[in-house]
Amino acid sequence: MRNALRLAMVSAAMTCAALLPTNAEAQRMRGAMFPEARFTIEVFGGLADYGRFLDQYVFLLDVDEDTVLAFGQREVTAKTALALGLSVGGFFWDKTGVRLGFTWSPSEIEFRDDTGTDSEIFDEDDVADLSAYVLSLELMRFLFDPRRRFAPYVAAGITGTWWSLDEDDDDEILSTDATHFRWGGTTSIGVQYRATRNFGLRAEVATMALGNPFDGNDSFRTDSGLTFDEPSTVRFTRITLALTYSFPKR
Repeated sequence: MRNALRLAMVSAAMTCAALLPTNAEAQRMRGAMFPEARFTIEVFGGLADYGRFLDQYVFLLDVDEDTVLAFGQREVTAKTALALGLSVGGFFWDKTGVRLGFTWSPSEIEFRDDTGTDSEIFDEDDVADLSAYVLSLELMRFLFDPRRRFAPYVAAGITGTWWSLDEDDDDEILSTDATHFRWGGTTSIGVQYRATRNFGLRAEVATMALGNPFDGNDSFRTDSGLTFDEPSTVRFTRITLALTYSFPKR
């Protein structure tokens, strides 16, 4: 995973260097207005951070002595992971359009001690492999004229997520199905940089409330721990850099 993150960062830096204009070009294009885009395609990469799926009470038992050695709380969550995807957008109104996107984020479920005593007794890494496949449909609005070189924007919409589980040999995560689908929502804020008539960059932070695959009658579940909080959604924060290609209006 670390090698993949390094590769993504190096690729993003090389892309930025290739698209940034020279000093002479920057002087000529300062304040330039580009043709307004009708359609855009973007390919992005970055990081995804997961919130908690469950809060549980847990016990550490001595099986031989049949006694409780420790009692506490833990969070069921997932590791910060890579986020890759693409989207297509169409702008049919003034500064406003729609965007259809897809994000893939492979992570690993982990347990984190939440007892409050600065303890790591109930921490456990690499419990199971978990992948999120997120399809999003958003309304996107530029705050200023999108024909300018720099243009901030906001977006909001709905999501549909396929959560896919690849259980490890210890079978700590149980389910009747390996994949569960959930609805959710998303909001994002970003800035667009137009390098040329067609090519540009978008830096974006998106916060999604994805449907929790551990919630509901048909869901993932743990084989240990006593759940006392089962939220209906899980936070999914995505920070990305995208390469965009625009098709100008005629």
